[in-house]
Amino acid sequence: MKFLGLTAVCVTAMLAIVSPAAARPDFKCDGVFKGKTYDEVIVPRNAACTLIDSTVTGNVKALRGSYLQASRTAIRGDVEGKAAQTVFIEAGSKIGGSVESVGAAQFYVFNSAVGEDIEPERTTEAVQICGNTVRKGNIEVRRSGPDKNLAAAQRPGTDILIGDPFTVGCRGNLVKRGDVIVARNFADIEFVIRGNQIKRGDLQVVRNSGPVAKMIESNTGGDRLVCRENGTPLSTVENKGWDQKLGQCG
Repeated sequence: MKFLGLTAVCVTAMLAIVSPAAARPDFKCDGVFKGKTYDEVIVPRNAACTLIDSTVTGNVKALRGSYLQASRTAIRGDVEGKAAQTVFIEAGSKIGGSVESVGAAQFYVFNSAVGEDIEPERTTEAVQICGNTVRKGNIEVRRSGPDKNLAAAQRPGTDILIGDPFTVGCRGNLVKRGDVIVARNFADIEFVIRGNQIKRGDLQVVRNSGPVAKMIESNTGGDRLVCRENGTPLSTVENKGWDQKLGQCG
């Protein structure tokens, strides 16, 4: 009986050790990590995290001022940037959920597969979304423009690029079931939406401003192509296959 009692105590002790390990804490990523697997990843404030050939079974969050880059990496949950400096997904990465940011300086998604939405909001410097496949979700770019907390002379300008086969490394995006919505942005470097294919959904370009030409060209639909209240100059040529073309794109 003493032996059995000792065995029970040992098993209980082992379970006490194993259980906390099974519920591993979030991995705080600061550095370059290759070929690793994590449950959840947090990029701390002002840290720089690069994941290469890695797997994240949950979500990735990039906090204020941080840099996140995922290359050839599978993230089964969402990627979220909260006032991050840079969110950068590339090189055949696979995101099971959405890639989102609010208040980032730079937002890049290149040549990757995204299960749900690509949604940058209030980006201050650059939004570049190129060569991606979105399975069931939207591409939404909203309220981007210069950081008004900086003096005018210090503002780097804002660039919005959603597909452009004329730019090296920026093929159009394929949206299988969802919309592309580009609304209330200000751009003074470039504003291009070109060469995208939207199989079942709309392309809506609404109330975008800034001194640069707004290029909405060679996009294939899709349900409706809607362009309203965009500043000039504006080019809307070679958009084909849409059930309806409305507003400035009509």
